[in-house]
Amino acid sequence: MRKLIFHISLIFAALSLLFLTSCEDDDGDDIINTGPEIAYEVNGDSDPSSIDADVGETITLRLDVSDDDGVDSVVVRKIVDGTVDTTASLQGGSASVSDEVNIVIAGTDAGSDVVIEIEAFDAQGNRATQSITVNISPIANYTAVLLYAPLANEESKSFFSVTTGQTYSFAEVEAEGGDEGDTTDVGGEDPGDTTDAGGENPADTTDVGVNPGDTTGVGGENPGDTIGMGGENPADTTGAGNEDPSDTTGVENPGDTLGNAGSASVASSLIDFGYYYGASANAALASPAQIQQIGGIYDLSEWTTLNNTQFRKTTITESEFLENTDSAAFITGAFEAAASAGDDSQVTGLQVGDVIAFKLDDARGGHKGIFRVSALTPGDGEGNFIELEVFVVLSGDDENSGQ
Repeated sequence: MRKLIFHISLIFAALSLLFLTSCEDDDGDDIINTGPEIAYEVNGDSDPSSIDADVGETITLRLDVSDDDGVDSVVVRKIVDGTVDTTASLQGGSASVSDEVNIVIAGTDAGSDVVIEIEAFDAQGNRATQSITVNISPIANYTAVLLYAPLANEESKSFFSVTTGQTYSFAEVEAEGGDEGDTTDVGGEDPGDTTDAGGENPADTTDVGVNPGDTTGVGGENPGDTIGMGGENPADTTGAGNEDPSDTTGVENPGDTLGNAGSASVASSLIDFGYYYGASANAALASPAQIQQIGGIYDLSEWTTLNNTQFRKTTITESEFLENTDSAAFITGAFEAAASAGDDSQVTGLQVGDVIAFKLDDARGGHKGIFRVSALTPGDGEGNFIELEVFVVLSGDDENSGQ
């Protein structure tokens, strides 16, 4: 009996040895199933664990993911303060996946913990991850911000949002939700409105050319008008040219590099200030709350939020401005150092070279910044604009960062 047990033990030992040998590759190494191999570049740097970025910057992430079992899926996530902000999924189904993902750093990301996470699975369900910490400068910089004089057609880019860095037309902000029954305002949102300048009513023959039969005035809506502002005529390349695909100087052309025509609609709560050109104020910037009080520019009564940004003229020279745009203390200190005009909700008489300090509405974080007027075409007609270079501190540690 003991001999039988001994032989059975030998058989089990041999089977165990055979099993262990089968779990090794030809070199005798144990086979461990791991997830895909993830290689990446960020703006040309290979496999960084952390990167520096500015608000408004687009991070280009180049991915090369491979696995002998086949790559099933690849997902890239931008995570802000532990919450997924944006997600990009890449096509799997082959032994390797190579692609690029662009990640935009928004103004709201400043002062937050931002991580880019790369997650990949192979065909066997094995997972691999990589993460990149994004260190965001507290200072947002927007160059060549072009704001155009308000127009009756509501399409000029007259408004600016500091956190998105984009310019918007009144119509784009009004898209947040206007009142279709409004018959009292300039914006003419009501098809039955026959009393104002914006006249969306085809029967209105008394205002600025909204009537299809009007060929004498500004002529906005008449397809045959080639001599006025030319708004609706595809062949008009000499006036404001709004609708002409070849017009690169107006407002409506998708190829327009001056009018920032690509921005989408935005909530009024994100609008920090707007531009107008007045008879006595000349070139002026004002908070939405002040624009509503002034009247005669745009009727903002349908906006859910009217931010009250404050402005102060400074004695900062252009050279001082350019030398200190990387100093958060300089930028935030400029507002307190400048004298108050009493009512700081607008700044008028702007000229090229002026440096203005501003403070956002408390509901917008009360962030402080400065801008320089870099170009200006005086007037309140189509094509007249002001150009700004804007720097704003968007994080909490304003006094010590960026020095």
